[in-house]
Amino acid sequence: MIFRKEFLLYSYISCMELNYKTESLLLELAISIGVNTGSEMFTLTMPLFIEKLDCNGALVLSCNGHEVKALSVHGLEKAEQEWLIKKVSVSHAGLSLKEPFCIISSDSSDFHVFILAGFGILVLRFRKSPDPVFIQKLLPVINQLAKACDISRKLESLNPGSDNSCQADTQSTDKTDLTYESNNNDSESYAENKTIKAEEKLNLLLTLQNLLTHLATEFINVPVEKSKEAIGRLLSVIGEGNEIDRVYVFEYDFTKNTMSNTHEWCANEISHESSSLQQIPNEFLPALVEAHKKGEMFTIQDVSQLNPNEDVFKIKGFGEIKTLITMPLTLNGECIGFVGFDSIRKMKQWNSDEIIFLQILADLLCNVEDRKRKAEALQNREASLKAIFNNVPFQMWLKDVDSKYIAVNKPFMDYFSITGENEIVGKDAIGIWNTEVGRHFIEQDKQVMQSLEISSVEELVDFKHKSAWFEIFRAPIIGQNGQLL
Repeated sequence: MIFRKEFLLYSYISCMELNYKTESLLLELAISIGVNTGSEMFTLTMPLFIEKLDCNGALVLSCNGHEVKALSVHGLEKAEQEWLIKKVSVSHAGLSLKEPFCIISSDSSDFHVFILAGFGILVLRFRKSPDPVFIQKLLPVINQLAKACDISRKLESLNPGSDNSCQADTQSTDKTDLTYESNNNDSESYAENKTIKAEEKLNLLLTLQNLLTHLATEFINVPVEKSKEAIGRLLSVIGEGNEIDRVYVFEYDFTKNTMSNTHEWCANEISHESSSLQQIPNEFLPALVEAHKKGEMFTIQDVSQLNPNEDVFKIKGFGEIKTLITMPLTLNGECIGFVGFDSIRKMKQWNSDEIIFLQILADLLCNVEDRKRKAEALQNREASLKAIFNNVPFQMWLKDVDSKYIAVNKPFMDYFSITGENEIVGKDAIGIWNTEVGRHFIEQDKQVMQSLEISSVEELVDFKHKSAWFEIFRAPIIGQNGQLL
């Protein structure tokens, strides 16, 4: 008589997998913002927000002083819009970066009101009230939406066709006075120059948006094992597209109080310094580190104006830099590093539109790094569980809701003389046992799935013309919603 223990699990999915799905959803929204910034921002991005966040109503409001204007409306009746605009006008005053959202309630619905810093308000009506943890994870995406709204507003304002001052300057009546004609020509020349500058600025912003589109496409599905190469390509696209001499990413180690260069791109004839920029003491650049901890960018417009005796000049190559700007990389409120941009051959004056682009770019890098970390953590967790699964001295397996095997451990395969999982995955108990025993086991599986309770039985079972005692434990795998997975 043989006595054996066996364990049965029906499915497996960890909390980390659910979190990973949440992060993937938020990343998709963030990418959509980056790709669609411009005239099609609200047309293309807001429907995705509604779909992915499971909302049945959304409202985007621009707030200029006491003036509140609806820019995008989805799924709301006119009376609801008017009511929300009145309520938001009051609640908007209480929102800030420290208190970025609130909930207002009508007789029939709850509305989540989010501040779009420097722009206005986003109102969402969820079909099901979201978890507070999810709202906290959503806030960085809302912040990115606010930045994109600001860019879209700039793009709209730079449309030469809507420049009333230029139109007024170029309109004139025929005059014979030579002085007036000369002034009129100057006016036309001024208007033409103004239009050209507006077009150049518009083209620059459109170029930046094309870069975002390229980068978004590059990273949305990049495999974890190829993320380093993808980030390298990202830095090269940024550098070449903005005439920057060096673009780099540093990672902070606040335990050792150091920073290390993890990625670097250099223009032609610009030296690579990454290998010598490892474990640089944070104390060499204390102002930079403190700014990044606060989530603020750090710039040095003219490096030559610094005291040459400062510790920062101990960093190899620092004295060659003329202008630098850096953006912090922040995940879940923690600064993990920064992305930097050096101008070496000539000084560079960064304008506000380019800085907004760099901020969005830093957010994209953070999303990529976050996805990479979560994927790696998930892989490590799965590897650990698989090691436990295979090294438990009992026969274990996982089954789906149809009682079909989806995984078996090594002791199971050894006992049943199975050389590979592919021989058993997708089959039910009848594929191993005789028909009567197989059906009996399937019936016991169903009872556990219906009761959602652990079952333990000892049975004498015939196998290979021998009778053996089996102690069988069955445990349902239940998701966070209380349902069988």
